[in-house]
Amino acid sequence: QRRADGAGSLRELRQLHLAAQLSCISLAPSCDEEGDAHLPPRACVVGTYAPSVVVLSLDPEHLLRPIAVCDLVESAMTGHMERCGGANVPEAVRLSPHRSGKLSVLVGLRNGLLVSVGAPQL
Repeated sequence: QRRADGAGSLRELRQLHLAAQLSCISLAPSCDEEGDAHLPPRACVVGTYAPSVVVLSLDPEHLLRPIAVCDLVESAMTGHMERCGGANVPEAVRLSPHRSGKLSVLVGLRNGLLVSVGAPQL
């Protein structure tokens, strides 16, 4: 919301209790037909200490509803990730377009690994 003096204000719309503590968060930009990312975001990506990645809806009708969840311990890198212990907690997450036209979530882990997991179409 904008006040009359032009300054912005924040207000709480909804609360979400995650099963694990939040480690990082990123808003996913929405693009118009020309590819310009100036529209309000439709999703956000959250990394947790579970360790997992959760894609949440920012659509007003489904605000903070989980769209997808990826347990990083049970991902394709299970053998390597289990040996890393607590180092597989997400340090940074980002929803990214893939050249195939689909979305992927890029997850930067504490141990320096960069993991790419499939994401739902938004």
